[in-house]
Amino acid sequence: MSLLFPPVQTVNEALTLLLLLPGSCLLLLLGLVAGAWRWGMGSWTLVIFLSFPLVMQQCVIVSTDTVHNLGTLLAVLLFRRHQLMNTTASWLLLVLISCLVVIGKPPIYLTIFLLPAWFLPWQKVMKLKVVVPSLIVLAALAYAGNWYLWYIIDKEGMGLGEQTRQQLQYVLTGPGLVRFIGAAMEYPTRFLDPQHWWQPLGWLDTNLNDLHRALLWISLIVAVVLDLVRWIAWLRSVGTQSLWSLIEPLVGCVAHLLFVWWSLALVMYLTISDYQSTGIVGMQVRYMIPVALFFLTWPAAVMTDKTPALKKSQLLWPAILLFVLAIARAIQLAIDLHYRYWG
Repeated sequence: MSLLFPPVQTVNEALTLLLLLPGSCLLLLLGLVAGAWRWGMGSWTLVIFLSFPLVMQQCVIVSTDTVHNLGTLLAVLLFRRHQLMNTTASWLLLVLISCLVVIGKPPIYLTIFLLPAWFLPWQKVMKLKVVVPSLIVLAALAYAGNWYLWYIIDKEGMGLGEQTRQQLQYVLTGPGLVRFIGAAMEYPTRFLDPQHWWQPLGWLDTNLNDLHRALLWISLIVAVVLDLVRWIAWLRSVGTQSLWSLIEPLVGCVAHLLFVWWSLALVMYLTISDYQSTGIVGMQVRYMIPVALFFLTWPAAVMTDKTPALKKSQLLWPAILLFVLAIARAIQLAIDLHYRYWG
């Protein structure tokens, strides 16, 4: 959009561009959510999660975070599209979007490639004549990726490359590894707490008032209960055997979470944390938004042919209830922002 927009000459033109950029991201987000509902991957929990102030901010701001967040949703939708079409073009498009997600912040979101890997003919792939060339290619890609990461670090200047190498040597020692693991273990206490998905909002740390946080808790609980009622009723009708289909995608989601967590911890510890630090700088909750979106959509995409279809009557009253809560939350958000910036 910046390339297509005419050269900015005035403040009004600059403001117009700054409104168009997040506006286009918002439209794309709404389109992705609508597509998820249409293909049986939507849920009330997904909608409420995406409406959290911090999550919404990270999905529409002018930042690379929008690539990871919206890209993850798009990749899961393309996963479902390939299930329906099963063409080479649809699989290659899924690979392309997955590459874009990884390139934004390599190698943190590398396990997004679980989506295209799902469709590989593994019985044929695991033959020796395929495995050996594949391992050679993967080794070459790993070497190239490692070189590229160090190239980025050295390019930053200010002695960052030397500092990173020194920190890496420390982590490779016994005491250094123990200290790194201990520092990284603090991270789950934040990303597993829903309140850290709500605030602080914005780069100037806007905190939410008590009523606003209470409304967010109510919205989340209502959404989870509605989804649980829906799934429990469905399980009673089809039996528990269908749950076995969830094992593989859930294992994949956990693998994605662990890889993002530990690769992010290592990158942040090596690059921006103090030498031999007992904590890790930069481990923000926003990096886990794509992981949460993965959990909320991919298992449903795998089971979409078995998921219960919602009738219009089942959609109407929950939508009205959550919409009323959303209006109340929007009013409280306006109050919070006014207090923070103009109060």
